[in-house]
Amino acid sequence: MSVAVFLIYVSGVLLNAMMRLVRVLIIIALGLGAVGLTVLAMVLLLRLLIVCASFLLIVLMVWALVRWKRLGGGTYWQSLEDSLAAVFHVLARNFDQTIASYRRVLEPDLQIFDDLVDQELELYFDRNGGFLLDAVTKLKRGLLYQTAIAAGVTLAEVYAHATPERRGEFRSLRNLYDLRLQRRKCSDAIDGDLRKALHEKIASSAEARREFARSALDYSELRGILRRRLERAELVLRDDKPDVFMDYDRVRSEGELRSSIGLPVAALIAVGAYKWHLVFHASESLTAFWWLCVAAAAIGAALHAAGEALVKKSNRMLYISVRSELILIKHDEGFSEGVFVFTEPNGSISRTSIAKFVVRQAALGAKQRIAARVLPKYAEASERNAFQLPLGSTNDPVEVNRQASRDGGDQI
Repeated sequence: MSVAVFLIYVSGVLLNAMMRLVRVLIIIALGLGAVGLTVLAMVLLLRLLIVCASFLLIVLMVWALVRWKRLGGGTYWQSLEDSLAAVFHVLARNFDQTIASYRRVLEPDLQIFDDLVDQELELYFDRNGGFLLDAVTKLKRGLLYQTAIAAGVTLAEVYAHATPERRGEFRSLRNLYDLRLQRRKCSDAIDGDLRKALHEKIASSAEARREFARSALDYSELRGILRRRLERAELVLRDDKPDVFMDYDRVRSEGELRSSIGLPVAALIAVGAYKWHLVFHASESLTAFWWLCVAAAAIGAALHAAGEALVKKSNRMLYISVRSELILIKHDEGFSEGVFVFTEPNGSISRTSIAKFVVRQAALGAKQRIAARVLPKYAEASERNAFQLPLGSTNDPVEVNRQASRDGGDQI
């Protein structure tokens, strides 16, 4: 009787998993169909894609030229490089937001946990009033502009904090990207107006503080502290809200049971399939046996996935209890000095000293080759100046040794 009940329970779980699998397969099929149509369109319209890519590149170059003419400072290549960095930064932000949204869909408890992290950040900012000002002061220039753009700082807000002698520079600016390009070669002290505008923005807006933390701070240690604190929330929920704890414990226990029986059920089916093959199907091929093993693996994976979904549901119940202040957890763990560290600015493009040296050497080599064909005498003089050799000297080691011997004989 117990075996029959267990089989009925497993069958119900498998039917539920099959329904979820059907929905997932439909979504995957639609996605693959869209991807297939996109690839087919790319293959059929390859020339059009090349033309579009070339057109976008030309638009980018024209945009960089317009910015360079409008700002009236620096070189065109600096404007092109900054325009590429701005486009790359926007694409990187959109990509990160897309990945975060997909993660929230796949992990339903992640959104609530992120809300709890935001609450902890707000508590920390309230208790440490000087942290935000100190953090804004310590921001490097590349990260400063990216953080200001993410926090929603406008050019008008920066203009309000600029000195009277600096406000004339804002006439030709359109956004913070133009401001960054205009101040590219200036000292960091000139960005005081932007730092004041950023601090005022994050001091008055909770959403701006969250964007500031996501863009400029690496608070993974804070997330670890919060997870350790939530481990005690189960005990608090059991003592303070036993009725809610019963529902939470039921869902979590069922999820852990389904996850734990996934592998044993798959192994049991595989062993039964092998026994069936030896008794009834030994003289035939192993094709049926391998198909049964594949079915066993699919059943085990379905049971495990169903269990993990219930465990995440129980986590969501626990997180909601903490977020809605249904239960209160003591803040036993304090923040250490290394909780918040600054992240490296992403989406930036910079030329290294090695790249500059390679470009300089390539330009020098091209100039010498052109001069060797057009003006041989000029090429010889240019080569001597490049290697800092006096007139009449040579690069031949034998001739150099002879000359050194003659100089030594003369000195003797």
